[in-house]
Amino acid sequence: IRCAYLLAVCGTLLLMLTFGEFNAASSVIDTVRRSLWLVLAGVFITVAIISRNVWTQVRLWLAAQAPVPETGTGTATLTPMHEATAPAAH
Repeated sequence: IRCAYLLAVCGTLLLMLTFGEFNAASSVIDTVRRSLWLVLAGVFITVAIISRNVWTQVRLWLAAQAPVPETGTGTATLTPMHEATAPAAH
């Protein structure tokens, strides 16, 4: 969790310093709007990357916990849907 927080803050600061428009000619509203968009983009991208990695691990864990189906022990066979509903020929 601490690593994710640090990544979100550092990524956001990097975006702000790279793409932020901090000069005397720009209005305060435009600077705040651009800053908010960059902050939200940085946090969203960080959370997306971390959650993708977490769910990859969860998916692997669930696959390892799933029971292995037994093969060749049953005698029941599945019939196709059209054969099961077709009228019997006389």
